[in-house]
Parts: sequence; C-alpha cells; structure tokens
Amino acid sequence: MQDQEAVNRHPAPTPRQLVEVALAHPPAFRPGQGWQYSQTNYALSACSSSG
Repeated sequence: MQDQEAVNRHPAPTPRQLVEVALAHPPAFRPGQGWQYSQTNYALSACSSSG
C-alpha cells in the first residue's frame, strides 16, 4: 500500500514541465549520429493536444 501523504507531497509533473526539463539538457549527439529512447514525444503530443 502506498503512503498517500508521500504521493500528495510530490505531484505528477505536467507535460509542459516535462518538455522544459528535456529542453534544459543538451542533445546526446548530433542528428543522424545516434539513437536514444525518450518519451519526450509523448509530452510534446500532450502539449499540442491540450491547446
């Protein structure tokens, strides 16, 4: 069972906040020079669909 107080103390970030975190970091490599899994596209999609 989860500690509800701990859950309430750390609310889930919004999609916009997730995108801001992603943009705060430099790219891991130049375009076309590598591959790395990221869920940033899901956050971007949520931002664009929320208006």
